[in-house]
Amino acid sequence: MKDIAMRLAPFLEVTGIGKQKKEKFNALRRHDNLPFATHDADKGEWQTFTLDDAFRMRLMLDLVGAEGEGDDTLHGLPPSYAVKLVSNAMGRFDRHPLSSLDGALWAGVAIFEDTPEGAEPYRYSRWFAGDLADLAAWISEMSKREDGTPVRLFAANASRAAKFVRDRAAERGLPEARDFSQGEA
Repeated sequence: MKDIAMRLAPFLEVTGIGKQKKEKFNALRRHDNLPFATHDADKGEWQTFTLDDAFRMRLMLDLVGAEGEGDDTLHGLPPSYAVKLVSNAMGRFDRHPLSSLDGALWAGVAIFEDTPEGAEPYRYSRWFAGDLADLAAWISEMSKREDGTPVRLFAANASRAAKFVRDRAAERGLPEARDFSQGEA
């Protein structure tokens, strides 16, 4: 992919954050909870963003959730954990979600519980990145391999996040939307 970059305002629009919620982005940046490398703002340089940065941000936002208000807020993972999940998932995908149009790639975490003989139960997590059709087999394999029982699963649709940013970039006439062939993840 060509190294095409966009400034902050288009990036916020493409990711769905929007200008009115710029402070949300700045809070994530201040707490080092962005799913891509950033520059040192103190040097006075303008930060630019790629479509891949926008995709990673959208996927992270989908994992974090927080849609709705009050008792109806749909909470997800904490940003500090979601950023790690996105980074890990990108190394596990067989193909980059931006270059895949099939709509079946997901990224998530499964919590398992193991109770060793004579010991207290303990829980651990394993990250998943791949086709949704493979998820049940993956959970079964992880359960057998580590003798754990799945407790819960949290996942986000990476293909949807990729389509979201591609479509918004295209709507805004950004050249990033025309060249989203990322190659390897």
